[in-house]
Amino acid sequence: MEKKICLNLSALIHLDFEEQLRVSSQAGFQAVGIREVNLINYLSSGKTLKDAGMLLDQYGLKSIEYNYFSNWIFADSEERTKMTGRFDFFCQSAVMTGENQVLVAPVSYENKNDLKDNAAAVRNLKEIGNIARSYNTRVAVEFLPWTQIDSIESAWDIVHEVDMENVGIVLDTFHYFEGRSTVEGLHLVPVDKIFICHIDDMDTVEGDLLTRTREHRVLPGEGKYHFDEVLSYLEGHNYGGYYSLEILNKDYYKKDPLELALSAKRSMEDLLYQ
Repeated sequence: MEKKICLNLSALIHLDFEEQLRVSSQAGFQAVGIREVNLINYLSSGKTLKDAGMLLDQYGLKSIEYNYFSNWIFADSEERTKMTGRFDFFCQSAVMTGENQVLVAPVSYENKNDLKDNAAAVRNLKEIGNIARSYNTRVAVEFLPWTQIDSIESAWDIVHEVDMENVGIVLDTFHYFEGRSTVEGLHLVPVDKIFICHIDDMDTVEGDLLTRTREHRVLPGEGKYHFDEVLSYLEGHNYGGYYSLEILNKDYYKKDPLELALSAKRSMEDLLYQ
């Protein structure tokens, strides 16, 4: 089965939106993942969502994920009304910028010590899922190892309980290897509920998780991860979704952007077709 490769534009987050798309297209990518911060900056210059969609068409690119919607898990009463309003606009932005197949919805960054039960998360995720369904798009929940949903198992508990066709999981290799996820937990999740796989490597074991995730993600093959248990599960069960390269590394921003994008594409092809 042909592997579908995407460049998450976090790799080029230091560039403006149009330059990100130009470089991605020149490097040979056909699909990208948009970062909300870059799109918001683009809109603040007087451009529209329609302009953004036309720009994607101009560069021959398809947007397959929109990153990221946060601070939803503990929303209650009045907070929930604000949350659903934010998410409705989030969905509008996603569908107006192309054929978005996936909306990435991470858990909250709020300073809560633990998630005593899944009730709030399930309730709010159902609301998000219903809004996304009205836009004919999907929600992928991203587990983050420094939050209350810190493993693929805990994400699957919530997604499974929500039980909606358009709600699934983001499998991110940094979050998988650096958190409490296990290969047994991975095998609990049906492959068709893994909506997208984020690929990233890690070049250090030093420092806290947040510093490492924001500054030390590297191209696959340049770090310490062995991807076999993740890739063998996905490929062995005919995973048909995108493999999206998501790297955050300040040192990479010093490189020529096109050179970086070309290296990114080669690294993904080497990993997936070795």
